[in-house]
Amino acid sequence: MLNNLAQHYTHHIHADLLVKQMGRYVEHTKLLSGIDLGAGKGVLLDAALKKWEQIKFSGIDVDLDKNNHSDANRVAFFSADLLTDKSVDFLEHQKLIDCCDIAVCNPPFQSFQNNQLFRNLCKINKFEACYNMPVVTTDIIFLLHNLRLLKPGGLLGIILPDGILTGKRFQILRKSLLETHNIKEIIQLPDKAFSRIEVRTHMIILQKSVLQSNKIELRQVNNEGKLSKKLTINDVQLEKRMDYSYWKWQLQQQIKKNTIKLSDLNVEVLRGSQTKYFFEQQNTPYFHTQHLPTSPKKISFSISKASNVRKAKKGDILMARVGKRCLGRMTLVCNGSVPITDCIYRIRVPQKHLNIIWKSLSSRLGQEWLKANGHGSCAQVISKSDLMDFPIQGF
Repeated sequence: MLNNLAQHYTHHIHADLLVKQMGRYVEHTKLLSGIDLGAGKGVLLDAALKKWEQIKFSGIDVDLDKNNHSDANRVAFFSADLLTDKSVDFLEHQKLIDCCDIAVCNPPFQSFQNNQLFRNLCKINKFEACYNMPVVTTDIIFLLHNLRLLKPGGLLGIILPDGILTGKRFQILRKSLLETHNIKEIIQLPDKAFSRIEVRTHMIILQKSVLQSNKIELRQVNNEGKLSKKLTINDVQLEKRMDYSYWKWQLQQQIKKNTIKLSDLNVEVLRGSQTKYFFEQQNTPYFHTQHLPTSPKKISFSISKASNVRKAKKGDILMARVGKRCLGRMTLVCNGSVPITDCIYRIRVPQKHLNIIWKSLSSRLGQEWLKANGHGSCAQVISKSDLMDFPIQGF
């Protein structure tokens, strides 16, 4: 469920799974205190209370309902907005800094800003390399707050959106996490883990300020809470991406190493210059992701007379750039021309390479590569830089 603070409430199956997996990495008799930032409906907090009966917890939320919790006498509740500058001093005033053995968190997922709060938290957590990140989200703020509250050696279980684990713009954040903390396990949740919305998320379990082991366990869980077999991936490799589905494909894929990439063949990859809404307002025929065939095939158009917009012509490959269910869909223009929206990539290649590139992109392996390399929490995106790394088969 999604509330008006962009917070997706955790299903009890996945809450129980998170605390169960966290239990693999701690000695229960040594735990004294825990915290849940963004406690919300209390599903994660209740799972933690049941798992660790000797621990006293703190629960913090901007809109906290104390009556939702089954064992409220073991919880100190605080109402606070953790997205303001005052939150840093508030948590210190409550004497929560560096004092928690356990932290569980399902933060709100929405855009934020690279402001003084973010930079202060980066400095506190020794994430100075992240100072100039162009995009900051609320879940990152909650992650940094949690790291500040944990004792050295304390354990965090947090649910994060897919973009944080897979997007190139967040790679410096992943690198900082791997360099300063010990990521124990990453579990990819099903896309429908939250009711009323499809959003891809992952559980991360990490230990604060402990030397990173060389290998990290990756798993996937279904809607019934059943875990897949683990994948063991080198920590340095996880700077690129941390999602189970990508690394499962990498381990299974049949494409040879050192093969020719799309970027080696003098191709031009551009997206449309206008939105679907623009074309509809101008009453101009256009090509959008909804027009792509469900399986790759060739298509012809009449000749478009539209001007000052990016168009596709004969010999261009058109591909979905973004979408929930259309990633990997494509077509080859055989005749005519048509304006394309900004959700479409136009791939223009030298005529001598057109046939082999089309065959590679539209093949089973090519389609699997595109789906594995997509990323994003709601809509899946294939970035231009990733697309340029597409391996050409049989060159």
